[in-house]
Amino acid sequence: MKKRSIISDSALDLSEELKGLSDVSFIPFKIDFPDRKFIDTQDGDTKELMDFMHETESIATTSCPSPGEFLEAIEEKKDSDEIFILTLSKGLSGSFNSAKTAVDMFLAENPDKKVYVFDTISASSGITILYLKLVELINSELEFEDIIKEMEKTIKKTQALCSTEDFSQFIKSGRMNKIAANFAQTINIMPVITLDEDGNIIVEKITRGNKSLVKGISEIIKNHTDSTSDKILVISHNHAPDKAELIMERIKKDHDFKEIYTVPMHMIVSTYVHYRGVIIGFEKDK
Repeated sequence: MKKRSIISDSALDLSEELKGLSDVSFIPFKIDFPDRKFIDTQDGDTKELMDFMHETESIATTSCPSPGEFLEAIEEKKDSDEIFILTLSKGLSGSFNSAKTAVDMFLAENPDKKVYVFDTISASSGITILYLKLVELINSELEFEDIIKEMEKTIKKTQALCSTEDFSQFIKSGRMNKIAANFAQTINIMPVITLDEDGNIIVEKITRGNKSLVKGISEIIKNHTDSTSDKILVISHNHAPDKAELIMERIKKDHDFKEIYTVPMHMIVSTYVHYRGVIIGFEKDK
């Protein structure tokens, strides 16, 4: 049996249970402030980051893994017959380009090896959906090229819906007027955003309050799927287990997903979604 490994940047959110499904390793993003730096390791304290962001007036700057870091991770799995790499959407980060450069460098010295990097066009639980698909394909013992073809098809069908309650980062970065943000929070506005086919952020639906949010998410899923009985859904949350539970209960009521997982959100995505943010990943039909 071939030895196959997975590498991902830290935009992939996994529970300990899901990490155990494969030989997977992670390369962290960095989150920098003028007076503080955070490294998005798998055991990083997301709450500490959220508390710091709430207290500081500084704007977070993020940096993706370098080609050298990806190359080092690939070298560490050099005994694998095949290596697959997942990265945050190219439309949101330079992580894909770093990984692609590292792969080209590695293959130039090791032309007999097989390594491929996927631009997931997604983040967080959207990448979790792709990770689970990749694990399934690896276990099916398909050929390397066939795994790539199936994964690229799944990438085009994967949707990630995101909602946040905290607009402070949008205010600090100048992307949202402070008065408008305060008004939105006062009346409990919770927009549902997603990524288009090019990885650009778009608003899918405007909701108000948790009840409207969970209903809206379920409606969006219905609009994008013909059947869910053969599909998996993943809910990633930033210290919001109660909200994740509400979403799960509504989705179980309205749909029949084969499996639903909840996973903790790590630092890099939390930096943008902020405290109590959620991201719902699933595979769409239309």
